[in-house]
Amino acid sequence: MRRLRADSSYVLRADTTLPDFDYVDLNPGDTLQGALVYAVFEGVPPAQISWGDGYTSLNVVADLSAGMGAVQPPSQPPATSTEVAGVPTAAATTAAVASNPDCAGLVDWGLDLLDRITRAGEVTALFQDGDVSDVTAPQLTDIANQLRVMGDEQAASNPPAAAAELNSIMVDQFYYPLADVVDDIATAVAEGNMAGAMTAMQNAQSLSSVFADGGAYDTASETLTAACPAEIDQLNAAA
Repeated sequence: MRRLRADSSYVLRADTTLPDFDYVDLNPGDTLQGALVYAVFEGVPPAQISWGDGYTSLNVVADLSAGMGAVQPPSQPPATSTEVAGVPTAAATTAAVASNPDCAGLVDWGLDLLDRITRAGEVTALFQDGDVSDVTAPQLTDIANQLRVMGDEQAASNPPAAAAELNSIMVDQFYYPLADVVDDIATAVAEGNMAGAMTAMQNAQSLSSVFADGGAYDTASETLTAACPAEIDQLNAAA
């Protein structure tokens, strides 16, 4: 048997004002508060805090790897009501002359991008809560097919040169990977393999990192803003 070294150190919970969370049967409407304690290895930062029943649902409470607190489901694209550099925030367009030939057509392309992101959020709403217990395999397969079509549309959207990188990120790091993962969820549900479905859901959740601060989408948006400042101003003003 391996033994812990004598100089191994531990950090114990000193404040016990909040009692340990213990197993108890609750009646509908009842609540219970308590502390959940986990062993965390020194030098290995936690990446994610998840909560679920371990069978039919798994919800991300905090995505620590992205430096964020509570997060939205990974299958849900960035909220369209939030201003994001490089993409439009309202379904309106204004006529303008491109400040850079590489930015020509950015407004129309960006509005199309936003509309597609909104549609992606709508079609994945069925399982954005992390619960697939009431979702059928055919429903999931249909969602995967729709996402793949959106990826095809985005790939063929003819982005202005300045937005080519952002377009590729949406295609290769969001639509197609998400479609593949939803197919994995569908296969697991069809087989009655809920553990496999939960694993696939975790894989879907990991795709949200592309939209995190400093992520690929965020970085490409900043580059686009630097290249096309006049067009980005117009897009933001359209809100």
